[in-house]
Amino acid sequence: MKKSIKIAIGFLNLIFIDSNAQGLSLGFNVNQTAGCSPLTIQFTNTSMNASSYYWDFGNGTFSTLTNPSTIYTTPGTYSIKLIAMSANGHIDSTIATNWITVFPNSISDFHTTNTISCITGNSFSFINTSLNSVNCFWEFGDGSTTTIQNPTHSYVSPGNYTIKLTSYNSFDCVDTKIIDDYIHVVEKPVAAFTVNDTSASERKQVFNFNSTTSNVNSWFWKFGNGDISIVENPKYIYNDIGTYTVSLIVRNENGCTDTLIKPNYISINVSLLLKGEILNNKVLLNWTKYDGWDEEVDYYTVEKLNEKGEWEIVKTVDGKQLVYEPE
Repeated sequence: MKKSIKIAIGFLNLIFIDSNAQGLSLGFNVNQTAGCSPLTIQFTNTSMNASSYYWDFGNGTFSTLTNPSTIYTTPGTYSIKLIAMSANGHIDSTIATNWITVFPNSISDFHTTNTISCITGNSFSFINTSLNSVNCFWEFGDGSTTTIQNPTHSYVSPGNYTIKLTSYNSFDCVDTKIIDDYIHVVEKPVAAFTVNDTSASERKQVFNFNSTTSNVNSWFWKFGNGDISIVENPKYIYNDIGTYTVSLIVRNENGCTDTLIKPNYISINVSLLLKGEILNNKVLLNWTKYDGWDEEVDYYTVEKLNEKGEWEIVKTVDGKQLVYEPE
């Protein structure tokens, strides 16, 4: 049977007329013929004198609805086939070849070299690993944005920050990736400490140092004479006369540190090495039993601080008492 088929092509519209099918005509239009994956196409059936339909969308899916829709997820071109049947059993079909075009979408993805940093000197390097992308737009969660492909960003306040990357390809297809609370900026600890006394009141006095820093798990003390300690609250005895600078470095679980230095914090004076009293403008030094000293000794050496800040020997005696008259 010879058919006469008239094709009228308008914008997104095809009409197929079968003159030998007793008025059965096929036609349909779509909401769009091209777009980015995933692309949803809505079909509007304009056929006449048909009672049932069978659609083949070219993507492996089918429908018997009058006005169906389908989703194209794979980039490419697709042909649409429509088969219609009239009430008296006449059948006709039509194919719209390569009528739907699906563009490949961009796929946003990224990572960073580190996700946790202390507030002091923090810097995060973001690596854009998006596919099918020619342009991008970053949002760092603190109101800052950039279109740089692989940006570096620093934060001014502690907190957790959500990162958003939107990528675009040459077809203007858009994809967005969001990672909530991806970046963690941690406040640094504040080093602080006290001591029970800052000067010696007796020979071999014990100094009780106390760290008052909270939320830390590491301590590093320097007592000013080369000795150190990693105990939270150390006890320490100075064996030599002098003035000592004490420092404490603390670290929290995220590796953030802080340092407190107290210059000339501890003082050990020569006058405290002996029990003495001033009598008639003379210094009476009495070597009776003194806590922390050896009880049985043969002699004692007396030193004084000169103008250069150096200690020099004044006199060595072997008795139990010395009267020293300052010059």
